[in-house]
Amino acid sequence: MRKLLNILRKDLYIRFTDVTALLYMFVTPMAVSLLMALAFGSFLGDGDIQISEIPVAVINYDEGVVFAGATEQANYGQQFVDMLIGSQGAAERGEDDEMALFFDRMFDPRQVDDEESARRMVEDGDLVALIVFPEDFSARVVSGEDAGVIEVYRSRGSDISASIVVSVVKGYANALSAVTITMDTAIPRIVEAVIRQNAAEGDDPFGLFFRTYQEVWTVIQGLVSRIGEIATASAIRIEDVGVSRGRPGFDPMAFLLPAMAIFFLMFSSTSGANSILEERNSWTLQRMMTTPTPLSSILAGKMLSVFATGVIQMAILIGASTLFGLKWGGNVVAMAVMVLTVSAAAGGLGAAIAGVAGSPERVDSYGSAFLIILGMLGGTFTPPQLFPDWLQALSKLTPNYWGADAFSILAHGGSLADVTTHVAVLLVIAVVLFSLGTWLLDRRIRL
Repeated sequence: MRKLLNILRKDLYIRFTDVTALLYMFVTPMAVSLLMALAFGSFLGDGDIQISEIPVAVINYDEGVVFAGATEQANYGQQFVDMLIGSQGAAERGEDDEMALFFDRMFDPRQVDDEESARRMVEDGDLVALIVFPEDFSARVVSGEDAGVIEVYRSRGSDISASIVVSVVKGYANALSAVTITMDTAIPRIVEAVIRQNAAEGDDPFGLFFRTYQEVWTVIQGLVSRIGEIATASAIRIEDVGVSRGRPGFDPMAFLLPAMAIFFLMFSSTSGANSILEERNSWTLQRMMTTPTPLSSILAGKMLSVFATGVIQMAILIGASTLFGLKWGGNVVAMAVMVLTVSAAAGGLGAAIAGVAGSPERVDSYGSAFLIILGMLGGTFTPPQLFPDWLQALSKLTPNYWGADAFSILAHGGSLADVTTHVAVLLVIAVVLFSLGTWLLDRRIRL
């Protein structure tokens, strides 16, 4: 045990007295994170990357439509307005309607009458988007014409938030179109089926006509009365707007800093594991093996130093970032668990890369390229929520994703229970990669 601790102490001393390594481990991730946040325009301010309470205005010019034989007017433009604005406060009222809770969390809507003023507010950045329903919107929906004439006037400086508004509006329009198509195709079949049934019952022609008319009209009235309900319920399910549920918003620094810290942690851990190969090439490792110290103890000490370096690196980054007012969450126990598991996974990855590469030169070239690709897949530079579905699935194969996502959850008030899956995945990654890495390094050293 004493020899293992001596190796640990020696490696930590070398690592933390190297000015270049210190700059790489601490200064660079902090600087890059702050620059990215400033580029997004949201560092300590009101940037666009808030994905909650999106300010949006709606103007409804829709004059509605009255179905033949009906007395009530259908106004699908106003229906969207009522759906959007009526959902506000749903969470406070304790409602369990998923759609209402989504709109309540996602939007800060208002209905306006002055279109010119609303457009200026969008241009000035006071609104993310203005939604305009034309006068003939309901009439076009019922007639089967293209309902995609809703105008969304959006701010170019709010691409993410504006894309959410556009997706929701498209979903509503598509749902109405789907209901129209359903009615167009279903009603003729209903008429045919009712005629066959009544004819089989032996009605006279007048009775057949009367009963068929009555029953078909009853079905049509039912469809008409439910068209709004069908469209409203379908609007959000039509298209995934790519927002993580259960989180009140998206603080860029709550994502960027953990992601960047983990990204550089992977490099420093790989560099630490690579020191084994460097010492082999300089014959330092061989001299250590001439002492009564088994190779297993040497490798254990090296791997422990890689893990300890990762823990210290993450702890210092977290502590230093709080000086800038950046928040990682108030659950100290959960944060400590995540620091330990992320550091273990990074150390395991570094050991595996060093073991597979087999030489310091290949670790520096191929290993660095692999870590950059891994970081990109894991969402280091772009939130994974903005990826297409297939790329989101790939991102979950990386420790970067699980680490950054867990820290983001904790930053938004999550607890240890909310990140148990993340902890389990990272521990599995750590065990598998540490085992693979030490086995490969052992074989390469003995050859």
